[in-house]
Amino acid sequence: MTIRSAKKMPVRLAAGAAVFAMVLIPELICLLWLAFFSTRQSFIVALALGLALALASALISARIAVFMHRRVAVRDREYALTIDAMKSRETYFSSLFENTPIAIFQTTPEGRFINANASTARLLGFSSVKDLLENVHDIASELYANSADRQKALDLITRNPGYQTAEMSFRRRTDGATIFGRAYVRAVRDEE
Repeated sequence: MTIRSAKKMPVRLAAGAAVFAMVLIPELICLLWLAFFSTRQSFIVALALGLALALASALISARIAVFMHRRVAVRDREYALTIDAMKSRETYFSSLFENTPIAIFQTTPEGRFINANASTARLLGFSSVKDLLENVHDIASELYANSADRQKALDLITRNPGYQTAEMSFRRRTDGATIFGRAYVRAVRDEE
């Protein structure tokens, strides 16, 4: 935002510093004028100049307030757009997680499901993700065809950071069929 000083010189607002300097310097000149010229006429001129400067100062303060209000409004609008974008991304990735034809799940080291998508529930013979999460208490003994596979996978991700590949076999709950697959596993640890 650019404003013009009394001498018609453009003054750029830089966090309000230029405006305050522009207001204070003329008022200081008026006070000096008053000190040097003590006649009644000079006093009236200085008083008139002081009132004019006070009015100019109020006008500049009002412009600064409007400018700052607009900046806050723009910032709030940008914040709202950022929140909307984040919600849109969350919806997108949630839909991607839920609708992918690949089984995706998270488990605890103790063998409980934390989260799973619908493909995982279908693959393992459960009617829904809720059914899977509520009814499986020990993945190794209830779902693995060979419970040693789970321990091998846990040992692998404990020793090696990042994604690791492990071949596993699961038992489907409904018909007991064995499902062979390759799992890409990685450990997610707490900060502790």
